[in-house]
Amino acid sequence: MAAKKGEIPAHIKKKEFFHPNAQHPIIYILESIEDPRKPSQFFRYSLTSVLFMVIVATMSL
Repeated sequence: MAAKKGEIPAHIKKKEFFHPNAQHPIIYILESIEDPRKPSQFFRYSLTSVLFMVIVATMSL
């Protein structure tokens, strides 16, 4: 049975991501930002990874 609109289904759990260099200052700062996205089975990247990719792409322009 589907969950009501706006509710997260019971089978969807929050994913835990591991960053190998979590002690790096940039990663440490980005990790402190709360992820506003609702848990989804389709998450591929953590918010930290997405923000890091955006910062690096912006710097490379």
